[in-house]
Formats: sequence, C-alpha cells, structure tokens
Amino acid sequence: MPGLLRRIVALALVALAAAASLSVLGGTDVVGGGCQDALAAPGAQGVERRLDCRTACTASARLRSATARPAGRGLRLNFRRGSRRLVRVDVYRLTRGRRVVRNRRVVSFGRRGRSFSWSGRVRGRPVRSGYFEARFRSGREVRRVAVRRRAGRFVRLPAFERARACDGLSALRLGGPAFGGKGRQPLGIVYRLSQPARVTVVVKRGRRTIKRFKARRRSPGKTYRLRLRPRVRGNVRVTLTARLNGRTVRSRLVARGL
Repeated sequence: MPGLLRRIVALALVALAAAASLSVLGGTDVVGGGCQDALAAPGAQGVERRLDCRTACTASARLRSATARPAGRGLRLNFRRGSRRLVRVDVYRLTRGRRVVRNRRVVSFGRRGRSFSWSGRVRGRPVRSGYFEARFRSGREVRRVAVRRRAGRFVRLPAFERARACDGLSALRLGGPAFGGKGRQPLGIVYRLSQPARVTVVVKRGRRTIKRFKARRRSPGKTYRLRLRPRVRGNVRVTLTARLNGRTVRSRLVARGL
C-alpha cells in the first residue's frame, strides 16, 4: 500500500510540473509543454519517469489538434479540444500582393465548442488572394495553420509551426508562411527546449544550403530567435536538429520567399 501511495503522489507531481511548464513563445502566446521539472519529480524513476512525464505533458494540452482545410470556396476549421474551455478562431491576412503584412485580422469566431466551416466571405464579399493564417486559441495555448487563397479558392500550405510535442523540443515556428517580397521581410525562426540540447539549424532552397547556423548548446526554458534575409523566391526548408541525452529530435518547417 505505501508503494501505491508513492506512485500516486509521483504521478500527481509529474502532472503539476508538466502543466506548469507551458512555454511562452512570442508575447502571450503559449505553445508546447516541458518535462524538465517533471523528470526531477521524486518517486518517479528511470523510464517510468519519462513515460509519466510524456503522458502528463500530452494530457495537459488544451488543443489536441487544429487544421484548416479547403471546402468549396471557403475553409473547414477543424479542432479537437483537450479541455472544456471553448476555442476562439481568428483568420489573419499575412500578405498583400508581394508585401508581407502583420496582424491584419479578417474575421473572428469566438467561443466555439466544435469544428465549423467559414464561407471565405466577409460582409458578403469574398476575401482577396494572398497568404492567410488561421489561429486557434484556447486559454493561452495557440495553434497556427497557414493557407493561401488563389483564383477564388483556398489551398493548404506546408506547416510553418511545429505541432505540440513532448520530446524535448517544446516549440518551433517560423515568423510566418511567407517572407521577403517588396519590404524584404526577414525569415524568422523561434524555438524553445524543455531539455538541454545541442541544436543545429539549416536553411535550404532545394538542394542548395542558404544558411547553416553553428551548432550550439542550448538551455531549457529559454526562447531562442534567429533571423536572416535570404534573396530567394520559392519554398525554403528550415530543419532544426536537437541532440539531447543520446536522442535526436529533428523537425522541418517550410516558408515561401515572395
């Protein structure tokens, strides 16, 4: 019986630590989760500690998933909740012609409990062509999904933000799905760790390497930001490789140079 009690206490401590380790990434937007505190919780040993930590981290997500899929001339905005908290969805315009713009909200849907469809129209008029972001928010947890409108219809774009994961790389996203253009908007890269790691970031256009950032030892709990202004047009791949505790975590995101 004492062993069972210690087990229950250890799990409770793990869950509290994982919930408390939500990471701030850019203003008040929170993404990802962390396990560095949970791994140190007393009573949880070896592999058991890591499994308990990952379970608690996953269970603490308020948004299990979020997607924006073309539906006719509009969008189907899908999400799965991890709590009873309702979800707010905002759609932002990110480009106007070949110029990158910021935080131009097009439409907002508040207090939604289930997935829904948007016609792609605002005040009866269809939105114009360009790059857009559907932003799902539950409390302080945020998910971002990019789409492009072209010839009166939306098309899906590659991810510019990594989905929530409990593997040591708690957050990774680009400044947006598009960069460059007339204002030469830089390509921003932001990441955060929940465990110490040696991190390498490589930026490529096709087979050509545009930039390879020097591998550096990074600490958990800090937000790291990189910027560059590549003179390229077309899709650019950003690959982050984190080596931590004998494991390798690799994630790839895509943005388009205008």
